[in-house]
Amino acid sequence: MSRERQSHILNFVRENGDTKKSELVSKFDHWYYMNSAKHIGDILFRMVQNGKLERFKKGWYRIGAGVKSRSEILDPNQVEIKFN
Repeated sequence: MSRERQSHILNFVRENGDTKKSELVSKFDHWYYMNSAKHIGDILFRMVQNGKLERFKKGWYRIGAGVKSRSEILDPNQVEIKFN
């Protein structure tokens, strides 16, 4: 279900270029009974984390560069945890 919604959002952003979150909320608010802005914001957050979208300014989104590799997501200063 979430992937399907992400693909709808990606198609909308591809067709319209730089897109405001409020446009996405008004377009897809029928997906949720209440708090559609919060739930769509959660989807957008996950899409930014995965590299599918880029948030270039507060509330503005564009198509991202693609899926980020795990090495880009992890902090290089992270201390390793070793289990015995």
